[in-house]
Amino acid sequence: MSTLISYEEALGLIMDHAPARHTEAVPLVQAAGRSLARPIRAEIARPLAALSAMDGYAVRLADVQDAGRQLEVIGEAPAGHVFDRRVGEGEAVRIFTGGVLPHGADHVIIQEEALRDGDQITTNRAYSDPEYVRPAGLDFEKGDLLLEQGERLG
Repeated sequence: MSTLISYEEALGLIMDHAPARHTEAVPLVQAAGRSLARPIRAEIARPLAALSAMDGYAVRLADVQDAGRQLEVIGEAPAGHVFDRRVGEGEAVRIFTGGVLPHGADHVIIQEEALRDGDQITTNRAYSDPEYVRPAGLDFEKGDLLLEQGERLG
């Protein structure tokens, strides 16, 4: 006569008699189909800094809460280059998608919502909340679990 055992007991017996697993480090290109021996955690945040989500002008939200505000354009912040000055009251920095928001700026006016004349822009609407900014750590923070132990790699 056979005796039934619980799931937990059966699993314990299987694990007690399963061959020992070994781990090895392999290049990423050879990792497809393998399982992770340990969890993977983020070593840094992504993005590292606040980034512009659109082409436009990095400004202080406090300066654009009324339509028709005029701001002085004091430089540019293309993607891959950090603007090294602080954005002060009444100032704007031309910024491109992926550009790091300069210190002092907390909002991006998209280029379609500003009229530029030389080194001056005029806003054509009022803003009450920050827009078009990807905050630092939006994708993941340092220490966040990215992949679980045992996850099979594709």
